[in-house]
Amino acid sequence: MTLHRAGMLSIALLTLAAPVRGADRDQGPVPHAATRDIPDTVRFDQDIADGNLVQMTVTNYGFYGNNFFNRTASLEYPGGRGYEHMVRGGLWVGARATDEYGEFDGVTSGTVDAAQGSTSPQSSEWTPGDRQITRRSTLSGSPFYDPANAVSELDLVSHFNDFTPTVAASTVEPHRPMRLEVRQETYQWNFAEFKNVLFVRSTITNRGPLITNMWIGFYAELASGNKGAYVNWPPSSGDPGGQGSWFSNKWLVYDDEHRMLREHYCDQM
Repeated sequence: MTLHRAGMLSIALLTLAAPVRGADRDQGPVPHAATRDIPDTVRFDQDIADGNLVQMTVTNYGFYGNNFFNRTASLEYPGGRGYEHMVRGGLWVGARATDEYGEFDGVTSGTVDAAQGSTSPQSSEWTPGDRQITRRSTLSGSPFYDPANAVSELDLVSHFNDFTPTVAASTVEPHRPMRLEVRQETYQWNFAEFKNVLFVRSTITNRGPLITNMWIGFYAELASGNKGAYVNWPPSSGDPGGQGSWFSNKWLVYDDEHRMLREHYCDQM
């Protein structure tokens, strides 16, 4: 893929059946926090897409979920029942880019593999492009009613970019900006089959020199469980509730026919 100006990626986050055996990922120290200087005109923000049964934390810095920083919905389904399915996720973009030092193979990731429990801004290589996430709705009774711009019963709209160099937590590799700008929109409807789906639409615009060989993906650490069964949070293998590690019961299967990764909770793993 060659990106001259803008490209668009649409993702439908379907319900995952609930938690492959994984190593214990209890809360651990963050080696360092991301270091970056951002302008006063922007700030890190997050909100919960809660317009139907799929409730997920979204941000204006390319991170999905809340890394189990608290008990609010990370990727909770059905909403309000306390069953989580994803610790963290993020928008991932790789390409052949060019800056003042020449051509390079670049990657910008919304999150990296790390321990649960820490806040999420330091885990992302994306930087906010606005001060807050905007809510819109097609419902006339909603406080966010916006008939001119809303797409669904609940839209969440944010902007972010990779303009600012940083070093994300849990990695020592400096991020090299590719000059990408993202407009992210999530859509939710609360009727029929649509109440079980969260749609994510990302429009990616190149603000720098020509980019080639672009790959766009979604990184996710999927692991299901009942957060209500844990006394303390984030969950740990030594929790007094006796559930053991949150990550010990997941089974991941790739569905070739539907080109979809399925994650299941297996109590007897």
